Amino acid sequence: MKIPSWTIVLALLFGSLAALPAKDIVFAAYNLKNYLLMTRQVGGKSLPDQPKPEEEIKATLAVLGEIEPDILGVVEMGDEKVLADFRSRLASVGLDYPHVEWCSGSG
Repeated sequence: MKIPSWTIVLALLFGSLAALPAKDIVFAAYNLKNYLLMTRQVGGKSLPDQPKPEEEIKATLAVLGEIEPDILGVVEMGDEKVLADFRSRLASVGLDYPHVEWCSGSG
């Protein structure tokens, strides 16, 4: 009986893949708590269109840097410009996410 050559190739490929160690995939769902431009208290005054405070951003990046998720889902994100800033900041701490999906809120 003659075995087609492609079955041998598949058997070798899948056999070698099975020998690789399994890697856990880490998924994180994270509430950014108003990572958007909004009215905030700055210097005792209520100012419109202010970004999330830097100390809060740094704390968020530190937590996500510890988790090192392979897949990251976030909520309470601003518009696409704010998302681009967030992704840039993530990349600066070694978290690069080349694929992104932004969804508008209902309000």
